[in-house]
Amino acid sequence: MTSVTIPNSVTEIGDSAFSHCSGLTSITIPDSVTEIGDRAFSGCTELTSVTIGNSVTKIGNSTFSNCRNLTSITISDSVTEIGEEAFEGCRGLTSVTIGSSVTKIGRDAFNGCDRLKQVHITDIATWCNIIFIGLNSNPLSIANHFYINNNEIKDLVIPNSVTKIGDWAFSYCSGLTSITIPDSVIEIGDRAFLYCSELTSIHIPNSVEIISPFAFCNCSGIMSVTIGKSVTEIGEDAFSGCSGLASIVVEQGNTNYDSRNNCNAIIETSSDTLLFGSNSTIIPDSVTEIGYRAFEGCSGLTSITIPDSVTAIGENAFNRSGLTSITIGNSVTWIGDWAFKGCSGLTSVVWNVKNYDDFSSYIHAPFGGLTGIKTFTFGDEVERIPAYLCYGLSGLTSVTIPNSVTEIGEKAFSRCSGLTSITIPDSVTEIGDWAFLLCSGLTSVVWNANNCAVVKSGICLINAPFNGLFNNLTRIRTFSFGDEVERIPANLCRGLSGLTSITIPDSVTRIGDYAFSNCSGLTSVTIPNSVIKIGDFAFSDCSGMASIVVEQGNTNYDSRNNCNAIIKTASNTLLRGCKSTIIPNSVTKICNNAFSDCNELTSITIPNSVTSIGRTAFYGCSRLISIVIPDSVTEIGDYAFSNCSGLTSVTIPDSVTEIGRNAFNGCNNLTSIRVQKGSIEKFINLLPKNLHNLITEL
Repeated sequence: MTSVTIPNSVTEIGDSAFSHCSGLTSITIPDSVTEIGDRAFSGCTELTSVTIGNSVTKIGNSTFSNCRNLTSITISDSVTEIGEEAFEGCRGLTSVTIGSSVTKIGRDAFNGCDRLKQVHITDIATWCNIIFIGLNSNPLSIANHFYINNNEIKDLVIPNSVTKIGDWAFSYCSGLTSITIPDSVIEIGDRAFLYCSELTSIHIPNSVEIISPFAFCNCSGIMSVTIGKSVTEIGEDAFSGCSGLASIVVEQGNTNYDSRNNCNAIIETSSDTLLFGSNSTIIPDSVTEIGYRAFEGCSGLTSITIPDSVTAIGENAFNRSGLTSITIGNSVTWIGDWAFKGCSGLTSVVWNVKNYDDFSSYIHAPFGGLTGIKTFTFGDEVERIPAYLCYGLSGLTSVTIPNSVTEIGEKAFSRCSGLTSITIPDSVTEIGDWAFLLCSGLTSVVWNANNCAVVKSGICLINAPFNGLFNNLTRIRTFSFGDEVERIPANLCRGLSGLTSITIPDSVTRIGDYAFSNCSGLTSVTIPNSVIKIGDFAFSDCSGMASIVVEQGNTNYDSRNNCNAIIKTASNTLLRGCKSTIIPNSVTKICNNAFSDCNELTSITIPNSVTSIGRTAFYGCSRLISIVIPDSVTEIGDYAFSNCSGLTSVTIPDSVTEIGRNAFNGCNNLTSIRVQKGSIEKFINLLPKNLHNLITEL
């Protein structure tokens, strides 16, 4: 069956009546038929010709769906409704004529009609009143061009009879170059002119009260907009994405909106919220909020100053704008997600915000991923740099933090890989975790924070028990302390293996736990006489250390007899030694970690004054060959000689009564543990089973 002529006696074509008649090429529907059922001709892939009679009032859902060889269709003037997906998948369709009586077109009626080029209508007023259920219900969204009497309409004049321009009415109609809206129109519908990219100007007459959401969204060619004085409602995104917009005027007498001070923007008068800006906007200093997507897509906007009156910047406010520089005023307390997303040309930021709460993650930070930012300037009144503010700004090479700043938030400068130097001013009292994480290009730090340590909890605010503030930034070669620094916080320089020397000024009184731990390149250190407290493991695992000097006059610590070690004077405890240390005869205890990871230490003499060897005291001294423990020692701590892989012999006196867990673990070359005659049984009880066969008598 290739063609069907339906007799005049038929009044209705039922659901799926000719569905998937793949050989059918033409169909004539007589004037007697009033309704065509759902899927009636669905899947008739060879259908090329359809004549719809003048009595049909409804075309059902999916009626002609996937009739892929159908090239044109004329909807008769009798039809009032076109159902959902009625012509979906008719990919050969190039032209459609919509009759003058259609009032509703269902969802996705023309979805997939990708070759549609022309939409013919007979009456603009009727077209403005059609109810379109979504984007692909309107064939104009695909064809982009519409015709009356075979003439393409480029200059659209809305008739005086129209009171509302319906939702989606002219969306994606890129053939339009101008529109004239008469004084009869009260409402412009949702997405009515969405993506009409060739429009150049819009004049909203004084009759219009409502401009619905997305009404002129992404009309990239519009350069000027005039809003009449009767407009009481402008929906979200009504003018978003109008990238060419340079002039916005709200007429005098509008009590809901204004463009005060010739600012070229639309401001909601009651809330002082800037709703829509342009490429020429100057934000008045009375504005308190920049709205959602206010400047989105303003590609001609290159510079903007956000005045001190503004407290909030909405989500996507400057998304995909042409900004190269921005100044943010001191009163902003909230910046929405993606406020500057896609501002790929942004190179300069001036941040005057005095006290902003932390951003919760880098995803919510305003400048995330904008690697083109080269300068980031903080104003003189900034007190707090919030968490994640500069996260991932790899284009930054230097930052100046003003003396007004007291707090730097978590990961504030994390992944700023281009940053080569940083100065921390004396005003800073708190720095969040990983504030400079993965700043791999950092080579120089100047630390002027004179007391960055104590808060309510009484612990250091550089809160990194296992990672220093600059941990593993191995390219840092210089770390300078200001002359007024009183406290070096815990973990501050931990893991800076590129440091070879450090100068601790006379102002310093306290050095925190692990402050210089794992600085393997550090070769010398001088402790000034002002220091009254050195924290646990402050210089642990500094394997390259060769010189340690405590200045004369220090009443708490000393390096007596040029011993190249730090000794706590009151207790005669050796806190930290190095490969050049000679332990004085007055030392009574070798502290935990005292020589840990001194892998260039080849020999050491422990004097008879020592009674205790602390936990991990010689851990990882891999070149130490032999050790003789004097008969003054009573205790050897856990892991004391663990991982001394070069150790071949140990002499332990009978005075030792306690040997800690794993004291000789990892000493894989150990061949002899020598003890006094008659003491083998004693040391079998003190040493682990795997070492029993190495115990021999002197």
